[in-house]
Amino acid sequence: MFKNSADIQLKHKRFLKEVIETQEVWTLRNENGFVSSSSNHFENKDEEPLLLQIFWSNKKEAGVVSRHVWYDENFKLELIPLKDFLEFWCAGMYQDNIIIGTNFDHQLFGYEENPLVLAKNLLNLIKTNGIKIDLENYASIEEYLEIIDSNL
Repeated sequence: MFKNSADIQLKHKRFLKEVIETQEVWTLRNENGFVSSSSNHFENKDEEPLLLQIFWSNKKEAGVVSRHVWYDENFKLELIPLKDFLEFWCAGMYQDNIIIGTNFDHQLFGYEENPLVLAKNLLNLIKTNGIKIDLENYASIEEYLEIIDSNL
């Protein structure tokens, strides 16, 4: 079954909008770690799919997917503050060569993105919308954006 790429784009745009509004990102975790899959769009130099970690813009959607897809794996919902997601998760996943999936549905269709590109898009939205966010590791959003640009 193929999923309309326009639907996936719309769900990603909703992800961006909702996490900016709520400053929350959701994922799933069990005793083995965080929910993950294999990327359909990103490969390593050996042409093997990269690891993909999945995040949602709201608790309800993450819970629905958990119950439909991973019902027997005891995943629990986990809230990540947006600030931590930007500073620690995105940077760490980039360093570990892990791709981010956003708002995946119960058929595991969703948007895939380089973690630094996602961080850059979120930071630009924060800046454009005049939202205050206190970063721990960077003096400003501009400094973080410069570092991201130098790594892309």
